Amino acid sequence: EGEITCERARQCLNESPAFSLQDAWASLQGNPAKGYITVSDIHSWLWGQPHRLPRMLQGDVADFVLPFCNAAGELHYEGFLKMVLPKDDPALRELSISRSGPHSINMRSSHLLTSEASYRLVRLFEEEIDIAAHLQHHRRAVLEHGITPS
Repeated sequence: EGEITCERARQCLNESPAFSLQDAWASLQGNPAKGYITVSDIHSWLWGQPHRLPRMLQGDVADFVLPFCNAAGELHYEGFLKMVLPKDDPALRELSISRSGPHSINMRSSHLLTSEASYRLVRLFEEEIDIAAHLQHHRRAVLEHGITPS
């Protein structure tokens, strides 16, 4: 059920005409752009949003971001796309990519996300944090019962 909720949040984000992949990428990187995003970058961006989880720790963010990162903990653009694009709707995925094409970045004076796009991105991240916390809770419970992964 959690993955369905996360997928629906991805779809809501990408359905918004206000959402641009490049603007989200640039906003999360901060300034100056470094070509990748870290857990700390996403955590800082989330803390700067007016509509965020009140008690969110950097570890909570790491639990859902690190699976998309390379071994150095860097989230590159391909991993970012895997994180935010819908998995179950190829047409919506293509629409979002085409909306964020190379011309869209040149037409904008800044890379700031609209408040609607920011809200939807925060919602996606919150859902991802919730599912990661839920999985972590169950992993601990399984280990406490003496069951170890093989």
